[in-house]
Amino acid sequence: MKKLLIGMIGLVAMTGGAFAGNISYLTDSNFSDQTTAAGDNIYIRSGANVTLDQNTPSLNTVFLSHNTGNGTLTMSSAYSMTATTIWAGHLTQGSGKLGTVNQSAGSLSVTTLNVGAGTGSGEYNMSNGTLTTGATLLNIGSKGAFNISGGTLTSPGTLGVKGTFTITGNDATINLHRMRNFENTGLFEFVFDSDGVSTIASDSWVDFSAASILIDGADYEGGAADFVLVSADADLLNGGFDTSKITVDGFGEEGVGWNLTQD
Repeated sequence: MKKLLIGMIGLVAMTGGAFAGNISYLTDSNFSDQTTAAGDNIYIRSGANVTLDQNTPSLNTVFLSHNTGNGTLTMSSAYSMTATTIWAGHLTQGSGKLGTVNQSAGSLSVTTLNVGAGTGSGEYNMSNGTLTTGATLLNIGSKGAFNISGGTLTSPGTLGVKGTFTITGNDATINLHRMRNFENTGLFEFVFDSDGVSTIASDSWVDFSAASILIDGADYEGGAADFVLVSADADLLNGGFDTSKITVDGFGEEGVGWNLTQD
């Protein structure tokens, strides 16, 4: 009986280790061009643009760019990707390389999303679909840019922006948990379309006191109206916005008046 138990333990150990691997995409391709399994690490690099053409298993880490070059993930159909961590721009290698996600459809669920938070630059361009992060940090680093013009972003953790977070138009739904000043020292851009701009909605408290704000109304064509840039279920901490860091531009040479209200 003891020998049987030892043999079974060894078999389980070998079977468990066989499922995880490192999968590299080095040329433009579809995700289905390689076979992936739960727990795999995915490398998209050497200039490759990989299109998601099937639902993925639960992946471990997805690296977009590496020391060998840029990497792009394109989500343009109604498929889903699930991963523990995504690095758009590598953590420690590939300085000057760019990792990009272009999402116009589909669903991405990731526990931790890092965009330009390492030595490599990163971009996340979202025009539709859904992006859901876990109860940790949605991290837009100093070399990162998150651009949203549509779709639904849901982040039950903390949004940290040291790069740029840009909202264009009023077609996006942005549901966040909380925002802390020492993690939001970057630039938030609210770029109006002809009708307005989407709201950042928090179910907790927010602190924009360390952030720079650009409000761009160049494309706005409506009349007098109220627009909610940020809403919070709790408090605006440390005075909310630092008005010395707010720029309002592009509302016309006719001198359209505006007032910023915090309460």
